[in-house]
Amino acid sequence: MRRGYSGVLLDLAPTPACVTLLPSLSEQLARRNIPHFAPVEIASAVPYGRVVVPSALSGGDYRALLAEYAARFGLERVSLEIVRICSDFLMPSMTPDGVTLSSAQFAALLAQHSPMTFFSRELCAKYFTYRDEQGRSHFLLFDDPDTAVKKLMLAREAGYTTAFVLWRDWGAATTSIVRGAAL
Repeated sequence: MRRGYSGVLLDLAPTPACVTLLPSLSEQLARRNIPHFAPVEIASAVPYGRVVVPSALSGGDYRALLAEYAARFGLERVSLEIVRICSDFLMPSMTPDGVTLSSAQFAALLAQHSPMTFFSRELCAKYFTYRDEQGRSHFLLFDDPDTAVKKLMLAREAGYTTAFVLWRDWGAATTSIVRGAAL
C-alpha cells in the first residue's frame, strides 16, 4: 500500500506451509481491499483472491479452455496469464507437453528449416512441421506477439477482465502486446 501497488501476486509453490498460511493472508488482504492473485495450483488456499490460469494449451480448444476456467472458478475470480509456449513434439507424440525450446533453439530451427508457419484457430497458436537429421517428423507449436494479442482478445470476448503478460516471457514485446489487446 505504501508503494502504491494495485495488488499482490502470490506466486508461490503449493507447499504445506503455504497452503496453511494463505487463507489467513487472503482474508487480511480482502479486508484491506487489496486485490491479490495466486496461481491455479494454490487456488483453494486463496478464497478471497483471484486465480491466475495459464493460456498454454497443446491440444483441444482455447475458447473451451477459457470457458472451463470460468466455470470452475467463476469468471469474476479468473485472471489469465499469457504464457509463451514453444514446444517441439516428435511425431507421433505420446505426451501433451513436448520439449520446451529456448529462444535460441527456436531461432536456430527457423534459420535451418525456413518453415511455412500456420495459425491454429483451435489452439490460438502458430505451428510448423519439419524433419530432423534422422528423418523424424516434428510438430513445433509456438506463440509470438500476434498469438498473444489474439489470446487476450478472445479472453476479453469471454468476459475476462485481467491478464498477466510477464516481461520474463515476452521481453520487449510485452508493451506492444498489452497495448494491442488491453483488457
